Amino acid sequence: MFVEVSDKLSNLFDYIRSINLCCLCRVKSTDFTRNRSLNFVNLVLLILSSGGKSNTLELIDFFDKMGEVEVSKEAFSQARLKLKPLVFKKLNEFYLTMVYENKSRIKTINNHILLACDGSKLELPHHKLLIKIFGGTKNKFNEIKSCMGNSSMIYDVLNKFIFDFEVDTYKTSEKVLAYRNLKNLLKFNFLKDYKKIFIFDRGYRSIEFFNHFMQKKGKFIFRLRSTDYKKEKSKLRNIDQHITIYITKNRVQHIKNEKLKSELLKKEKLNLRIIQVKLTTGEYRILNNQFKP
Repeated sequence: MFVEVSDKLSNLFDYIRSINLCCLCRVKSTDFTRNRSLNFVNLVLLILSSGGKSNTLELIDFFDKMGEVEVSKEAFSQARLKLKPLVFKKLNEFYLTMVYENKSRIKTINNHILLACDGSKLELPHHKLLIKIFGGTKNKFNEIKSCMGNSSMIYDVLNKFIFDFEVDTYKTSEKVLAYRNLKNLLKFNFLKDYKKIFIFDRGYRSIEFFNHFMQKKGKFIFRLRSTDYKKEKSKLRNIDQHITIYITKNRVQHIKNEKLKSELLKKEKLNLRIIQVKLTTGEYRILNNQFKP
């Protein structure tokens, strides 16, 4: 196992040193062309190895270990501006490709990997530029009191790897970010041979999400609120049965894409499977999905 991990890290370091990654992830073609202490490779390694100390201490520790001439925090700040955030997504994808190519080591449920999608609010540094981009919560005087962003990620529950992470403005909905997560997931060639089950919490249940997965013949589980689809749930006679969810104007009024809204209204209904799971508290957690295990 140690040799396998060591080989993966060695391959990852080779990828960081590759010309292709540098060319893809630098802002300008002239960036990182000179032979300096804070070159592309050192900059990426420095950011990855950061332990939460001040920039000054991080720089001292890093270049002391590297046996190279230390650079100033101003030089570090300038170098970061030349680096695209894309580099960290590419490194994550490269490492995941190595991990998931060995299917015998990947944990599954009924030969499916289990992917959970969830979002969260992020508090960002209170800087005027970040406030202008992301916005945030306001006080009674309509002033931004906290700079905030919204984030979303897709996570392999069993193998504990994050596949995609998105950050956007405070007003960007979790559903919009979740769609981006799913779109980015399609770019991963190493996942194409894996069967998947997607899990979502109550905030994501919606006609458009159900329809999205059903069109792609994807397997999914959504947790429902007790107030969701009351009329349909009142007809339940078993803890596990299929019901018809009717698509009404009220249920799609929040959709901004008029074409999608029109298509859903023409469809009129969706056939979903609803399961009631009894909790240790005696309450029932209601889930809906589109597959038999």
